[in-house]
This record gives sequence, structure tokens and C-alpha cells, in this order.
Amino acid sequence: MSEILEIVKENKLKVIVAAVAVILVIVFVFNKPAKGGEVVVKDGFERITAVPGIAFQINQSIVSKATAVTQISEDANFTRGDYYSYKDGKEKYILFNLDKLVVAAQRGTEFDFADDSSEAALDKSNVMGIWFTKSGRKFDVDVNGDRAEATVTAGVVITKNLYADFTGKLITVTNKGEEWSLFVGVPGSSYKELNDSAKKGIEAIASSLSLYDGSGDYDTPNYAVTISSGNVEAMSEDRIYVEEDGVSASNENGSEKDEGKAYTSTIYSTLEIGTNGFINALGDNGYENVIVRLDSISTNGVPYADEATFKLPDGCHWETAEYSVNYTKSNTDPYVNVKFVGGDGAELKHRGVKYSVRTHDCMDELRNDGDWTTHFIIYYAVPNGCSDYVLKFGDGTKENGRYSAYYSIHNEVPNSRPNSVSENDAMFSVSSDIIENTEYASENGISGNIAENISRNDMIEVSEDQAQQ
Repeated sequence: MSEILEIVKENKLKVIVAAVAVILVIVFVFNKPAKGGEVVVKDGFERITAVPGIAFQINQSIVSKATAVTQISEDANFTRGDYYSYKDGKEKYILFNLDKLVVAAQRGTEFDFADDSSEAALDKSNVMGIWFTKSGRKFDVDVNGDRAEATVTAGVVITKNLYADFTGKLITVTNKGEEWSLFVGVPGSSYKELNDSAKKGIEAIASSLSLYDGSGDYDTPNYAVTISSGNVEAMSEDRIYVEEDGVSASNENGSEKDEGKAYTSTIYSTLEIGTNGFINALGDNGYENVIVRLDSISTNGVPYADEATFKLPDGCHWETAEYSVNYTKSNTDPYVNVKFVGGDGAELKHRGVKYSVRTHDCMDELRNDGDWTTHFIIYYAVPNGCSDYVLKFGDGTKENGRYSAYYSIHNEVPNSRPNSVSENDAMFSVSSDIIENTEYASENGISGNIAENISRNDMIEVSEDQAQQ
């Protein structure tokens, strides 16, 4: 009998050892770096590489709900309780829902906790215009080599009328003398008072921050070309020229636009209505060089009702765009493909729902105006309440190295729903007071209006007069 018991014990031990081995293998496989040093994305998360040099992960269910916008401005129709995301492709990223969550990342911050781990270090820098204070009586920061994690509270100001108090984790990483910072926070004024669910949710995102040897999402066009007789030739200049009379293309997107020039663009450096854009359109003989100009946008529906042969999706309204085309730099007259996309250049997501990129031709009698063919009209379905989207002209992509023209549209919002909060959108179970009145801004000196910080690239303090408006 004793021999039998020994055999049973031995077999049980083998099973336990085998089980432990399997668990260790699973843990190793799940956490080991992928090829190129990348970390495997956690189940249910999406990896964000919008800021060159770092990567982090956010719950995929949250990312899928976020409406991508091309700018954060005082005129934007942000709804409290909805998710939005913004990125400039070079150094800034933010995902926010003022009732749920803020995740903000920035390259080039200067907290330098390794040199100064006191509370005073918080005054040295900010993330996306968000300034921080300690959470609790004592400043809590853990410095581990080139990585630091601080427990903080912040007044997050999106616009003058949209702000709240958040608490969470501020994480910094440094590499070769440069610093990146990530703030993950939920509504509240004290991290200690958050429930375990909220803390675990914050930590899941915060712990995923890592250095990443990538260029981010920024798509820099190749400006070093000359357009001549319909051909594209490489040049060493930073501008697209044309040597004879005609339309030239330039990358001077930050300066006032010249009517005699056409400009390259990206989803991060968009064009305004009325500006000439340079594109490549795919024709019978390959890609052709074409100049386009978006002339106007209308939110009043399709001008020719019998042309609207496509069914309007539920919860949407028709908008129309009129544009002109200049074919003088192309060998043929290729069709110009126009897509309706979001602020990130992909399918527009509005309140968690994806919408078709398709636009429809609304044919009217085209007109000639010198080198331009005018009065092209398209119509497309826009979700009610959506005021920020992009029209993409042309067949250029990052993958094929060709050009498209990106026009950002910011409209008054028809049929917008009132502000509301859906409890089903909650990421964490948070029981915290939300700042609902503007007295907080003046009494607590909130600074760093994100809308103004992005548009003007400097810190704008919300004055007492502004706060009481």
C-alpha cells in the first residue's frame, strides 16, 4: 500500500511541476518582446505609437469609441461623456472623455525626476498643457533608472467650458537625453480615494509605456520634386516648383497660401477650403499629377434631389462638397477619387460607430474657367452631431508614396444630440466628484487650455474673467 501511495504522490508532483512549467511558458510567451523589440499587445488592448519614440497600450474598447479630430479648438462641438482623440503625428497625443478617462502623451517634456524627485519638479513641465500637483499630503514618486512614476492630480482643461479635475499616474521615460511623458487619469481629486477597479485600470495603461524605435504615425511627404511637362523629377530643394508659367506646388503649409500655387498636405497638415492641393490620381496610364481645389461645403442636403439615389443611413444627414480640378500637369484627365474620413485619415468613427468613406458624384453641367474645370459636386453621409472630418482627394497613401490632398472640415452641427453620459461607456467604476462649474478655474488657477495650447503652441492661462464667462 505504501508503495502505491508513493507512486500517487510522485505522479501528483509531476503534474504540479508540469503545470507550473506550462504557466511559466505562457507568461514568458505573453510578455516576451516580439521581433524588433516590440512588446506583445495585451489581450483586449490596442498599441498606440502616435508619439515617435514611445509606445503604450489602451483598452481597445475605449479606443474604438473615440472620435478622431484634427484639432482641439474653442469652436469644437465636444460633448461631455463622449470619447475623442487627437494626435499631431510628431510629439503629442491625447484621448479624453471628461467623465471617464484622460490619456495624454508628449515628447520633449522636462520633469527630470531623476535629478529632482521633489514636488517642485512638477512645475518644470506639462503634458499637452496639463499641469500637475501632488495627490495627497506627500508627493509620491518612484524613480527607477530612466523611468519614473508619480501619483498626481491635475486640472484638465480641454476648452474654456469643458474641464474637470483628474487624478492618476504620470510616467516619464528618458533616452539619450530626451524625455517622454504619459499621464493616465480618471475623474477625482485624490488617487488614494479611488476604488481598486479604477487604480487597476490606470496601472494597466501606465505600465505599458515603453521606448519604441519607430517614427510614430507621422507621414512626411516627399517634397523634393519638380513638376515639369507632366513628369516628376527628383530635386534637392524643399519645395515643388514649376519652371514655366503655371501652378507650382509648395510645402509652405504654415504660411499664407498663394492662389498661384498648389500645396502638398498630410492628415497632420491639412488644407483649408479654397486652397489648391497637389495630388496623384490613378488613370489609365498610371498615376497623374493633378491640382484640386475644394471650393465650398454645404450642410443643406443634396441640391438635386433626384441625384440622391443612395439611401441615407440612419442617424445621418447629407452634406455636399463642390470642387474644381486643374489637369494642366497631367497627360490625361483621370478621375479624382474623394473619400470621407476621420481626423486620423481612416474610417470616421463617431461615438464608437464607423461610417463609410464613400462619396457619391452629383453630376451637374461642368464649367471651364481658364485651366480649371469647376462645379464638380459630391455628396456623402455625415453622422448627426459630427462637426469635424476630412475630405481626402487623390490616390496617394503612405504605402505607395504618392500624394493626396487632405481638407479638414469644421461645420456647425445640425441635429446634434444634447450632452449625455452613457454608463455603458464607463471604463472604470469611479465614484468621484466631477467639476461642473467654472469657479474651479479661477479659484484653483487652472492653466493650460489644451485648445489654445494646440492652436498657438504656448501655454494660455484661464483667467478669472474667462472662467466666469
